[in-house]
Amino acid sequence: MAINMGMRNLATVVIEDDKHPPIFDGQLLLSQLRWSTKETVRIKASIVKQGLKTCRRLARLTVKERNYVRDYLHKVSRWIVEVARQQGVTRIIIGDLTSSFSTMDIGRKNNEKFHRIPFGRFIHLITCKAEELGIAITKINERYTSQRCSACSIRIIHLSLEYLKERVGF
Repeated sequence: MAINMGMRNLATVVIEDDKHPPIFDGQLLLSQLRWSTKETVRIKASIVKQGLKTCRRLARLTVKERNYVRDYLHKVSRWIVEVARQQGVTRIIIGDLTSSFSTMDIGRKNNEKFHRIPFGRFIHLITCKAEELGIAITKINERYTSQRCSACSIRIIHLSLEYLKERVGF
């Protein structure tokens, strides 16, 4: 089993011999985080007008956001590990986004979305739940993975039909 993580699709789970991989929607989480950010800005604006530094509404909103993210990640990680158990998977390969993308600048809006999702915590939850069931976890660096041929692992700069015919036999 392999798990690829991203913003739009929080996790895409690929299982060998499965033609329809389960895809977990990341838009739902991003939507909630976006709403929370807008509410935080609105509350902070009203606080500044009153001459205060903080208020209970802001504290409750912060707790609500944290609890929502924690709940969502727990549910998705539990479902992923349950699918692995049902399929008899002995090893899960996870693309580790925590090291390679932490310093990457992918634009203001994408940075805001990407750095709001706690991928490190998500990987940790999957790891803990899988280890309880005796499933091994392997983390791989995601750097340059989209530029490598899946059949022969040679780095591809320009993917062309001639290359595919030559290397893979299409």
